[in-house]
Amino acid sequence: MAQPQEHNILSIFIVLIINISVLYYVSYVAQEKCNCLVDWRNKYIQIYCVAVIVLNLIIYLFSGSIDPALKGIVVSSVLVAGIIYLYALYTYTHQLDKDGCKCATEDNEYLHKALYYYSYLFYVQVVLVTFIVGLLLARTVGLIDVKDSMIKTTKTKKVRKSKK
Repeated sequence: MAQPQEHNILSIFIVLIINISVLYYVSYVAQEKCNCLVDWRNKYIQIYCVAVIVLNLIIYLFSGSIDPALKGIVVSSVLVAGIIYLYALYTYTHQLDKDGCKCATEDNEYLHKALYYYSYLFYVQVVLVTFIVGLLLARTVGLIDVKDSMIKTTKTKKVRKSKK
């Protein structure tokens, strides 16, 4: 089994590979010779990838000296920005495909396909996370009451046993 330090290095490595690949792809498509769509999504994806790379390296290098509350705020902020990133990546790659951008679909065919399906994967994740958060909020607010139904079931069984 991998040690925590090895796990952190592997996680950082995966984050670096994914974000550098995405950064390369959107930067390549943004070149003048490509003449492809470049809008706020392209810029946002670039900024987000650089920020995630830098923040992950900072957290990895200085994890012992970073206040846990500050680390939580940074991670929460990255997650919120990540939802916008996923939307931007999903719509941007699909728009490039729809527009027939040769730099995206032919010059970087494998990377384009990977990001195209990668965006679907995260789209599904966003839907699942939203569903789970909705369930948790409904439980917190009291729309779903799991505890009482479990207590009633237990009391009913006890009453039935005592009647026999």
